[in-house]
Amino acid sequence: MINRLLRMLTGIVLISLCLAACQTTPPEPTPPITTTITPTRTVTVTPSPTSTRTPTSTITPTPEPTQPASATPTPTIQWDDRGLFLTPIPLFTEVIKPDNVDRVDAIAVWGNGKANTIVLSPDNRILAVGTEIGAFLYESQNFFYINFFPTPFAVQSISFTSDGGLIALGQSEGRIDIYDLASESLITRLTVPGVSFTTPHTAQVFFSQNGAYLTSIIEIESTIYINRWTIGVWQPIGAFSIPSGLVTYVNPEVDLIGSLYEDNLSLQPLTFSQEASNFAFPTSEPGSYWESIPSGNGEIAPSSAGDFLLINNGNTIVYWQLITNSVTYRLDQYPDQLPDPCFDAPSSCRNSRGSFSWVCDSITRNPPIDAIFISPDNGFVLISRNDNRVEFRRTSEGLLFWAVDTHFNDVAFSSSMDFFFGLRPDGTIEKRTISDGSLVSSLKQHPAQLFDIEFSPDGAALAVGYGDGWIRVFSPRNGEMLGVLDGSASALEFSPNGRFLAGGLLDGKVRLFELFEGRNYDLPGGHLSTVTNLTFTSDGTALLTGSDDCTTSIWDLEGRYRSENTTPGAADPFQIIAVEQTLIDQSQFILSKGNGIYQVLDSQISVLFSQPNIGIADMSLSPDGRYLAAAGASAWLIPALDIEVLGSVREIESTAAGNAHAAGFTPEGDLLIVAYTDGLAFFSVPEGQQLAYLPFTPSDFGMNLPVDIQISPDGTLIAIGKADGLIHIYAVIK
Repeated sequence: MINRLLRMLTGIVLISLCLAACQTTPPEPTPPITTTITPTRTVTVTPSPTSTRTPTSTITPTPEPTQPASATPTPTIQWDDRGLFLTPIPLFTEVIKPDNVDRVDAIAVWGNGKANTIVLSPDNRILAVGTEIGAFLYESQNFFYINFFPTPFAVQSISFTSDGGLIALGQSEGRIDIYDLASESLITRLTVPGVSFTTPHTAQVFFSQNGAYLTSIIEIESTIYINRWTIGVWQPIGAFSIPSGLVTYVNPEVDLIGSLYEDNLSLQPLTFSQEASNFAFPTSEPGSYWESIPSGNGEIAPSSAGDFLLINNGNTIVYWQLITNSVTYRLDQYPDQLPDPCFDAPSSCRNSRGSFSWVCDSITRNPPIDAIFISPDNGFVLISRNDNRVEFRRTSEGLLFWAVDTHFNDVAFSSSMDFFFGLRPDGTIEKRTISDGSLVSSLKQHPAQLFDIEFSPDGAALAVGYGDGWIRVFSPRNGEMLGVLDGSASALEFSPNGRFLAGGLLDGKVRLFELFEGRNYDLPGGHLSTVTNLTFTSDGTALLTGSDDCTTSIWDLEGRYRSENTTPGAADPFQIIAVEQTLIDQSQFILSKGNGIYQVLDSQISVLFSQPNIGIADMSLSPDGRYLAAAGASAWLIPALDIEVLGSVREIESTAAGNAHAAGFTPEGDLLIVAYTDGLAFFSVPEGQQLAYLPFTPSDFGMNLPVDIQISPDGTLIAIGKADGLIHIYAVIK
């Protein structure tokens, strides 16, 4: 059997696919960027300077990493009105109150969602992007929108037939949607039978090279489920399962699935469930190398013919030649681990002893190597590093050709080997040349991280802060895009009169958008690290900010200067998650990362609420300033007007599953809404009694957590921002 597999591995010849269509310089978007929010249905496109395409040149190896291929601005295509995922909603006039919370339900989902995977069609013309809500199709030449195929579950995998006529969308929960690209119609929806999807899992789908079969591979807990269907009639033709190993890979070109176990590699043909064969590990590599693969988030990248494997254990890559069962080279110049990000805190967070007052967790350290991708011709490997560096090397001996400063979670090569697409962690999709890695253009339609959401005082706009460099502004009437604002905003707040939107940025800047005038400016100085939260004073003349640099600041907005800067932890500083300020006595509340909630009144700082290992993630002040809500390992109601309240803090009980992540009060203050891992809980105030619980659907197994919750000023809508970039809207259903 082993000899037969070896002959199969060596006998398969890579077939060249169609050449890509001639690429031209993307057109420069014409509408100017604006900070003015207007109630219009026109979707704002963010422009940037046009760049010229770099001519393809002969690849020449260099022994050391080169400088980034391009530092000049390049086109960034945002979205257009066809690509925007909209869910129009009817007019809701019923205010959410304690007596109608049992009728609250989800009514809309806004946004495009983060990209989970990117795939190029065989003719290199179509770039397919799988998201939480479906698949978006773009022209690979210029990112022009083609179509959107909605799905009931998150798209984790995409496959085209070899002729490009069909596309399969592999989703969580074992769902597969098959679309005909010519008619843009759904042909069938398949379901993987006999699997209980109760925990996180991965799903892969692919069409066979001969165009006869569709294969689904589901890995859940310790089992891999393999199912096949005939193309056309969509009848199941085989199903079996195998135990999962340390790491698994799929090679569609040769119909094999490979799994590393404790002391061998098992190759399992997808067509013959009883013919698996084992290969012993090469003796040149110690057992510790293979054992470290799971902890280092390692992976295996096979050649298309299956004759060699590149194996990444997080800090070393080995080239395993299966024909001779030997390692021909290794790349081991990478460090064992990257520094713990905990130690990147600015100097303002160091205590009187010169260190940090919190314990850094080594578990959070990232391995140096994030992912590896082999080119379609098997000649090159792209190595994406966690220190924001990408290397392009020859697979045969690991020789470096070029390196650029970027980071990719997924890569799609053109079969013609002249360009590729890379999906960045922030959701940006970059198009780069293979010859030298130079940037051609980029698409920012699928931001990967949502940080904050905020209704305007009149309820006419919902601002959403993302980590990809842009603040999107939606219409609460129908989810349509009103505009985009410049900045990676980790915190947002409208002024009481609605004239200003304050943005706390990831780089520490505090940015003020003068919405009616269409301009913005940064307050001088800013913070030394991410601005995590901010709030206006009741008269709108000053702004309170908190930061990961362990300080809070008060900004005089008329004079545009910092009037006060405080380190609440004094000799033992702590990083700040949230800040609130009462309307009555202007006392401040500060939520620290790990240290509980502090109250600042007349420059005196005292502990308001602290409990070991409570893990508070969010706090919210009721509209009348009487109560604070804290969300974390549990949820609490805290009287806010009396500093002697430690004995009267009420932990509120819920039937919700998991931790509480965000909390908000309705405008009347008689209802507290808490977003838990798996659903929304509604509590009466001040009793703290649960009135209703609404599970999120479909279940995402606690992987896509709520980030923020906001209630519209008129009390009719609830907006939940989730980590995947989508905004979920709830209202009272008749």
